[in-house]
Amino acid sequence: MIDASSGEPVDDFELRTFGNGWYRPYQHVDSDGFISAMVDSRTWALVIHSPDYVPHFSVGLTLEPNSEHDMDVVSLDLGKTLTGTVYDAATQQPINEARLSLASRNNVERMSDTYDYDDQEFVRDYISSTLEAETDQNGEYSLGPLPFAPIEVRVWAWDYHDQSQTVDSLATVLDIPLKREEERVSPTRILGEIKTASGEAIGGLVTIRNVDGGGGKGFSVSDDGKFDEPTDAGTYEVFAKTNSGMTDRVTVDLPENETREVQLIVDSKGRLQVTIEGLRDGETATVTLHSQEDTALSVLGPRHRLVYQVNSLRSKYGLKNGSFVLEGVGYGEFRVEAQTSMNRRLKKSFELSPHQIEAYAELIFRGSSRVYGSLTFPDGSVPSGEVHVVPKQSELTSAWTEIGADGTFEIEGLDDGEYTMWTVEIEEKSFSFEGRRNTSTSTSTGKQVDVVVNGDTEQNIQLSQSGESD
Repeated sequence: MIDASSGEPVDDFELRTFGNGWYRPYQHVDSDGFISAMVDSRTWALVIHSPDYVPHFSVGLTLEPNSEHDMDVVSLDLGKTLTGTVYDAATQQPINEARLSLASRNNVERMSDTYDYDDQEFVRDYISSTLEAETDQNGEYSLGPLPFAPIEVRVWAWDYHDQSQTVDSLATVLDIPLKREEERVSPTRILGEIKTASGEAIGGLVTIRNVDGGGGKGFSVSDDGKFDEPTDAGTYEVFAKTNSGMTDRVTVDLPENETREVQLIVDSKGRLQVTIEGLRDGETATVTLHSQEDTALSVLGPRHRLVYQVNSLRSKYGLKNGSFVLEGVGYGEFRVEAQTSMNRRLKKSFELSPHQIEAYAELIFRGSSRVYGSLTFPDGSVPSGEVHVVPKQSELTSAWTEIGADGTFEIEGLDDGEYTMWTVEIEEKSFSFEGRRNTSTSTSTGKQVDVVVNGDTEQNIQLSQSGESD
């Protein structure tokens, strides 16, 4: 990865891979411009995302299992940052929490005069969902990195008319007035603010969950900590995730056509020290902290875009061997998981309470054993998909790999011990709709066997034909 103007390497960037309905990030830090990642062969699009550069797209890829895809030299174009103020057209007062995006369908067509995009629909969706900004309490925003091309910026705020405005190629400052809507019925709503234990305002992701099982929603809150969210009448549990930890959970009984106020206080207690060891050369890990609660409520960001799952509290990407500390975890039962770029995984459970305010989690990949073999159907054909191995002892390493084109597989870096192995068979069918090529992917869990791994362990598996039972 090089800077298009200077030719110098770009050290810090993220490779984002996309398939049919999924996305995976691979963080590169101090990489000296080199990119290396083990990706799913079903990857259809690659995006290089770096804070100061216009995203680079490779779309319509066809990757073969157990093969290499050489991106050669990728030149990244520096982008510009658009700044300004959104304000009330009548009173000249700044508007807090106004949102800006490149949601116009015209943008990619205009930008294609400058940047060569193979699949404009994918690029348009990506740009409109990632290049967003929100104004602070002074009505100020910063939106970028943007291409040096004519673009259309869309602005919206509660109680105001939406507005779209075209920005010239070289413009870097844009102040935007919004007109207030004349009449608007105030709906049933929850007002609130997020604060630290010392009383300071803090931003985060707020979740409003219906305790009667009617679902819920989530949204981002700026650094002033205040939110004003319309919703239906009901009983709700309200809480927030912040960079300083989780808040307490507040129950709200909300009648129809009334407003309730809540104050969410960050529980800054609870400390976790994580140590990662045993990663191989070039292998990095993503560590995620989970709540042990059964909830898996989807939380939506601006304009209902999926942001995270509420039982996933924090993640750190691109980690190498070493230690780090998470402060303000809170109290409760938790699980910390490390997923590596070589498809290995370790997890540890722990509990924090007023009597146990600190915990240690060692995620050490000690294994040097491997399991290998082949998978075939009775007629000699081979499946397309993945092989997963999960240990029967939770402290051991689990892993997965793709099945090769000849039906073989190999999983390295395992501990000796008892495992359950199963296959995930994947079938893809291509079809055309309105002139566009589409792919339908279906998955099914296939054969499941017990295997004892001890050094080099061979395991050959014969699968049942579709429609037959094992």
